[in-house]
Amino acid sequence: MSDSIPAPTSSQDGPASEAPPSWPMDCWYFVGLTQDYKVGAQTRRMVLGEPVVVGRTAAGELFALRDICPHRLVPLSAGRQLDTHGEPTLECPYHGWRFGTDGVCRLLPSLTEDDPADPSRIRVRKYPVREANGAIYIFVSSDARFQGAPDSAPPEFGISASSAKRVGETVIDAPVDATIERFMAPIAAALIPTHWTWHPLHDAGDLGALPAPEAAVWKRDYGSVPVRSWRLRNLLGNPITIESELRSTGFRLDRVRGTRAELKTLSCLVPETAKSCRLTVLAWSDSGALTTLLVSKGVLPDRF
Repeated sequence: MSDSIPAPTSSQDGPASEAPPSWPMDCWYFVGLTQDYKVGAQTRRMVLGEPVVVGRTAAGELFALRDICPHRLVPLSAGRQLDTHGEPTLECPYHGWRFGTDGVCRLLPSLTEDDPADPSRIRVRKYPVREANGAIYIFVSSDARFQGAPDSAPPEFGISASSAKRVGETVIDAPVDATIERFMAPIAAALIPTHWTWHPLHDAGDLGALPAPEAAVWKRDYGSVPVRSWRLRNLLGNPITIESELRSTGFRLDRVRGTRAELKTLSCLVPETAKSCRLTVLAWSDSGALTTLLVSKGVLPDRF
């Protein structure tokens, strides 16, 4: 047995790691909203080419582990949560190996009492996970053996996502760099007569060459803009202004302000494989009618 994290091996998703060097590492990625993770349940995510199981224990603790049992490469997300010696563990559905929320194996059912093997020398990768303002993030380190606390906190936008509505989610069959350029254009583009591109990106070069992901932020103030929908004009109140903020780690915030109400949309881009990304769009407003209109009337771009 080994006390190290198992080397990447093939699984039902193909190679366990497909992340190209240009992907931003040592930063946080969005994996869902608070309501997505029920007590005592877990789900499978793909993040930077790695299968990850994200779950919540019976006590409400969030955890994130590499979703591959090192024994027979079975997804741990297909198992169940059980109490083992007073600790919450996730059981592999194949041979019953149980792993704690720290990734350390707590039980090998096949061992006898006189067997000298130590289950704690087996572990799966653990990802730091945080719940902030109603959203869930995991930290992906460039070091697969990373066990400490991240130096940075999850992204803060000065707003609460606890009342956000998921107004769009899709998997895009394109590399992350092309996806950022084409699909991270402001959601508010659907509101005005013309489409714009985010020009600073064209001067930034490859995202992987940026010195620090948390420092790679572009902001743009579009000023007063005409709005197509008369319903939106009535709810927001003219004049209407738009401000946008884009981070190289895949977050885009758009603030649409009118004289009566304000709308915010947050686009969260997560590279799943070398050739696909998941784009999730959240929206919230101080006007419930405004958010409802966005969801029900298809005001958002048809790409979602």
